[in-house]
Amino acid sequence: MDFSGRQFEVIGKGSKRRTIPMSDAIYGLLWSLRGQHERFVFSFVAQKKRREWKQVRGRRYPIKADRLSRVLRQAGQDAGVGNFHLHDTRHTVATRTLRQSNMRMVQNLLGHEGVSTTAKYAHALAEDIRAALNAISPTGTDKEPANNLDKKG
Repeated sequence: MDFSGRQFEVIGKGSKRRTIPMSDAIYGLLWSLRGQHERFVFSFVAQKKRREWKQVRGRRYPIKADRLSRVLRQAGQDAGVGNFHLHDTRHTVATRTLRQSNMRMVQNLLGHEGVSTTAKYAHALAEDIRAALNAISPTGTDKEPANNLDKKG
């Protein structure tokens, strides 16, 4: 975490490191969690002693990726979303970032070597294409369709 630079470093496949800027929302979330654990941002307080995990009741421990995955999968099931996995959030971030930027920016964010891999993550929906076309429309509005075919001149 680099709070002063508002960025953080992640380690991806092949132990490749990259730096990602923090959005204002992520900065606020992470800032609120600082200092809870001496090393990890995301942590929890053990509710009971567990010898097999070497946990002491009342102490704070890091949340590991496998536990986070299980919790998210259960939350998805509870919300009626079947077959939800932590990795699905990469698709969501890619699609939402694409709506506000371009494929190269999404590629950089996800740390992909080639844009063809990124295309598997960032999904342009019909509504996204319509919004983009409306944004470049000479009428400047998406409220009423322009019918220039009936006009002469």
